[in-house]
Amino acid sequence: MGQRLKKAKKLILIGLDAPIAKRVYAYAQAGELPAIQGLIEQGVRARHCLGFYPTSTPPNWTTIATGCSPGTHGITGFNVHVPGEDLSKTTPAFDSRLCRAEYLWTTAERVGKVSIVFNYPCSWPPTLEKGIVVFGAGTGVNWWVTAHPDDGIDRPGYTLANSQLFATEVYPLANSIELKPATGWSNVSIAEGDLEADLDLVFRQAVFSIEDKQWHMLLRASAGRDFDRVILSESKDGDDAFADLRVGEWSPVVFQQFETATGSREGAFRCKLLELSSDGRQIRLYVTVIDATEGYTYPQSVAVELKSAEALPSARDGYYPFLFGWIDLHTLRETIEFQHVWFAEAVEHLLTTKEWDIFFTQVHAPDWMYHTFSTKLEPATASDDHEVAEYQAIELAVYQSLDRLIGRMLACGDENTLVVLTSDHGAKATTRDVQVGNILVQAGLTTLKDVPTGPDGRPTVEIKGAFKSPYAQHEIDWTRTVAYAQRPGHIYINVKGRDPRGIVEPGVEYESACDRVLAALYDYTDPEANLKPVSLALKRRDARIRGLYGEGVGDIVYAVHPEFGHEHGHQLTTSDFGIGSLEPMFVMKGPGVKHGVVLERTVSLADIVPTVCHLMELPVPPTTEGAIIYQALENPNGQLEELQTVRRNYARLERAFQSGQAETHTY
Repeated sequence: MGQRLKKAKKLILIGLDAPIAKRVYAYAQAGELPAIQGLIEQGVRARHCLGFYPTSTPPNWTTIATGCSPGTHGITGFNVHVPGEDLSKTTPAFDSRLCRAEYLWTTAERVGKVSIVFNYPCSWPPTLEKGIVVFGAGTGVNWWVTAHPDDGIDRPGYTLANSQLFATEVYPLANSIELKPATGWSNVSIAEGDLEADLDLVFRQAVFSIEDKQWHMLLRASAGRDFDRVILSESKDGDDAFADLRVGEWSPVVFQQFETATGSREGAFRCKLLELSSDGRQIRLYVTVIDATEGYTYPQSVAVELKSAEALPSARDGYYPFLFGWIDLHTLRETIEFQHVWFAEAVEHLLTTKEWDIFFTQVHAPDWMYHTFSTKLEPATASDDHEVAEYQAIELAVYQSLDRLIGRMLACGDENTLVVLTSDHGAKATTRDVQVGNILVQAGLTTLKDVPTGPDGRPTVEIKGAFKSPYAQHEIDWTRTVAYAQRPGHIYINVKGRDPRGIVEPGVEYESACDRVLAALYDYTDPEANLKPVSLALKRRDARIRGLYGEGVGDIVYAVHPEFGHEHGHQLTTSDFGIGSLEPMFVMKGPGVKHGVVLERTVSLADIVPTVCHLMELPVPPTTEGAIIYQALENPNGQLEELQTVRRNYARLERAFQSGQAETHTY
């Protein structure tokens, strides 16, 4: 008989959003990522891991947590379409109430297990009665894609404010600094020639309406007349100053009150003085995302425990400011590290002070990174080798920061802890654009009101901007529109009786319309690249082969060739381009798992839940469709052997009992 199955008592599942798996493995093998390399050496990793289409965040994180396909759990894209609503309307897919399947943590709770779900997409509102949920309504804490519980309106936004720049020079979306002689300050010495500025905060992308707020900045000269520092205060009182900065310095985390339409809310932020010329004419002051310090946890009381004196969650902070030219790469790296330090501190606190059996988390940094500069680190799209080297160095720095975070989380487990490191999809460089909506217009399947057409419905004039979305530039004539490219990967036939403005009869006419769409997609050739951008197009009934089915799926499902499109979403999970790849990553270690093995078997993201349940002896969620990854187990037949042993012993006891019952005398 083989070795008995080892049972894992706890689970730590760590998700990275959009890492390029082959690059992570290569960096780890080179010794750059010791925590990840330790997992690989002590466990197994998949050579081939498949996610589901579309290759976007909500569908695949939901699959990882439920063990079933998008067709079953219903999260079929970054947005979803509710049947019966107008075809032009979609809803953000991050709301847990949209999921038709059962999460592993919900199933485990019924058998007494306690879960902590930390920044896991599509887990908000919480489905747990006990346990802890930290955010889950977007991709990072305080970035709400679904409605804030105190607001109720679905619109993406930060609880309080996105990052901002105050500058004397003109920058995109920056706040202007207008200097004037310093007057009216108390508890600070003012010399002749000192300058000040009023800084009016802008609450860009805020979920709530927030009252105007003003800071005061005083330029100081430590010696002589050359300005070399600034003081920031809510009032013109030196004793109330919340920052005293020289160039290159960060403030500590600052906590202030902000008056919103729903009451006063505490916000946390940091400031960095990026530039200050000696005469004060050139100033740049960066302010991070202003993070709410409460309102994003269940129970609500947990949030106050996660406040940090040095770090901030600050979802996506630094990435857009870098693109705007506000900050340099060094400052971007600092903001990323702040986010990961806050993450590590918060997770360590919860895993060392709270009861838990199951821990799920997701970190979004790789996705934000590749959306920001994937084309600059890809040799096929970068301007030169110097640019490639510079941005690949930043890529490595981001992974090293993540590796430190992962190491701190792993330290909260022990030898009885099962660890899974996975991702929803990978990434590639942005390549040629293709607007599928334009293909449908040119084929006469979508009709635009202000564009003349011939008898066949095709435009008789050239549509300006061949690869710009026609829907953004023109109004659709629904009375003559047969098909509509709604969201990435999904095309809908405008069906009479199903859709509010439908014109296509169900049955033969519907099937003919589907065939026309398929022909248009496969026939189209990109005129510049002389390539066909559509790699796969299927009718809804045929899309079941990739786990897409039901009313939440388009009538036609399509994917584009990796030579086209953005970093992920439109391409299949097996797509590769240059150094990029859309394949997810999968690493697992713990009790009952082999050591140092690369799995040749194809691992599906749907296989994670049943494998975890097998190793932890948990009930499987009723909607689970994946399979146990037997090839990863030290003893794949361990449970069978234990069952056979129990049955043999039961038979022995039964025979002994029957023998005793057969005796004729008594005592």
